Amino acid sequence: MLKKTGGASLLALCLLGLLKVAIFQEMISSSPIDFKSLHSQASDQNTILNKKSISHQSNAETQAASATSATSGKTSPLVMETLEGKKVNLSDVSGKTVFLNYFGSWCAPCKEEIPVILSYLKAHPPKNTEVLFIDAFYYEFSGKRDVQAFQASYDIPYPILLDKTKAFQKQFAIATIPTTVVLNPDGQIKSRHLGPVNEQWLAEQLP
Repeated sequence: MLKKTGGASLLALCLLGLLKVAIFQEMISSSPIDFKSLHSQASDQNTILNKKSISHQSNAETQAASATSATSGKTSPLVMETLEGKKVNLSDVSGKTVFLNYFGSWCAPCKEEIPVILSYLKAHPPKNTEVLFIDAFYYEFSGKRDVQAFQASYDIPYPILLDKTKAFQKQFAIATIPTTVVLNPDGQIKSRHLGPVNEQWLAEQLP
């Protein structure tokens, strides 16, 4: 009796499955899927996403351009402290070329660049030029100790200013470390170099 009941149940399941297949085929034949329409919808969605991406990129480029433009004029008052605690206002350094190198003591490219800069300045002392190194102090793990160790390691004879509040980074639109900025005697940006400089660039930019 149980075997007959089990067989009947299996037969019922098979018939139900065949019925579902028949209904699905009927649905397909009466309402075919429009793959062209689906492709068109997907293309429209991609277009929207691409437009958003382009718009975002354009906004980023505009902001970067604005930041660069904002630093193309005369240097605004910017006060920073040296390692010894002396306050220096960049706007007070007028009437001479100003060489500004933005670095970090942990930065590998900076460590490669510093000897090149110091060697060039020693061999070719620039005329009427103020040389200043600016440390990205807010990233230093051990504060002044890191900067002092860096200064001692490379025997840097020039003042090192500490950018504690990112004021220098913002004013000069610094996007990478190292970055070197040269100001003309009127306090305007003459040139900017992203990444490590070389002797040829130094020779072209310094008097």
